[in-house]
Amino acid sequence: MRGVNTGYALAYRFGFTPWERYGTAAAASIGALLDREEAERSRPLGRALDNVARAIDAASHSGVPGATFVVGDVADLERADLGMFDFFLDVGCFQHLDT
Repeated sequence: MRGVNTGYALAYRFGFTPWERYGTAAAASIGALLDREEAERSRPLGRALDNVARAIDAASHSGVPGATFVVGDVADLERADLGMFDFFLDVGCFQHLDT
């Protein structure tokens, strides 16, 4: 993961961040996917895993009762000891893992 992080740091330094535009371009389809998932799941909703740092930051400031937000190494989720998840949304993470 270290090489990937270094690559991203260099790309950000030079302003080459095409993945940043993906969120805007795909917002409607991702929103529809999340709406469908929420509508089809029984209540109470389960645990979700989201790997976007800005999303985690925004969520942690939203004041959701009972929610815990953790940032960690996606290649070593066992170490975080978070248990099982009911939903995982990956937009551009796992294709970069080499383990």
